Amino acid sequence: MLDYIRRLRHEMDSKDYHACVPLLKEYKDFLEKIIENTPNDVEAACQLAAIYMELRMKTEVSKNLLEKVLQNDNEISGEEKVRTYTNLAWYYEDYGDLDLCREYLEKAIALTPSVPNAYDALGRLYSNGDNTDNALSLFRVAAKLGNELKYQYNYAVSLYQNNLLQEAKDFFEDLLITNENNPLILYGLGVCCYALNDKKSAVVFANRVVAVKENEDVNESQIADLFYLCDEPFQHNAMYDNCKWGYYTDASWLGPYFYCLSVQKKTDELVQKFTEVIDEKKQNINDWENESDPEYTDEDKQERIQCLEKEKVDIESVYHRIVAEGFKPEVKINIGFIYGCYMIDCPRHQRIE
Repeated sequence: MLDYIRRLRHEMDSKDYHACVPLLKEYKDFLEKIIENTPNDVEAACQLAAIYMELRMKTEVSKNLLEKVLQNDNEISGEEKVRTYTNLAWYYEDYGDLDLCREYLEKAIALTPSVPNAYDALGRLYSNGDNTDNALSLFRVAAKLGNELKYQYNYAVSLYQNNLLQEAKDFFEDLLITNENNPLILYGLGVCCYALNDKKSAVVFANRVVAVKENEDVNESQIADLFYLCDEPFQHNAMYDNCKWGYYTDASWLGPYFYCLSVQKKTDELVQKFTEVIDEKKQNINDWENESDPEYTDEDKQERIQCLEKEKVDIESVYHRIVAEGFKPEVKINIGFIYGCYMIDCPRHQRIE
């Protein structure tokens, strides 16, 4: 198995998916023969479940395989249970059953304290509800157990979410020492500085995120929000104007964009932008009214038209409020977790001891 794992890691690091499929299928056949002869081989079962997923079989196939392993509860060790529980949690999250995902992560943690990926994944699940205090303690343990950046980073994010702003900022600063151009850390620091009423430093960090080339971790909209909150209207709008992909024209981002033009006294540009957007909405509505593709039912077309008309009304409303009242649209900002794969036997990410 170790030989196959090494070969797979090498191929997956150097080839595209389709070029790896023959080796994945070969390994699948190899593992199925092991399980046929020794049904209680937990390592082979965990590896096979992961290979099934990699071959894009239904999640249920992998899930059922590992559930069957756990039926022999008295014949497998605690370490093997932890491995199976953690993998199953990942499959159940992929399957959309977060309750069972949480249950299996809790089982893994109850058996051993040495699974940082389980602590981190469970902390993330708790953070999505109202259990942020427990999430913080889980992230703290993950950060102590694991050396990977995501565990340290997620702990800093959890500190921020629990309003421990100075502690979060200090932790991000420590991470920056060895990750000086990491856009996620730079952005996290910027958001913490803003939350601590240090807008000047927040802008410095926002500009450092902009300067990181080929940055896919923090998008233009997130950086624009930070500039907006720090009262940098020119830089806010520049993020959208220079964006390669453009943004969907709705009131949530057009409101701040209009406001930034207004406070810069760019009246002509404001009127022009508003006119362009409204004309585009009108054209889109007209296109759907005259849509003749039989793929779309009358109900589909009417639903789309109503959605576009509402967007048009919302945009007109926020525009007129900004022009007439000096209304400043509200923007909320947050820092997201690094998710990442926590499946122990993932062929792309598993450790090779």
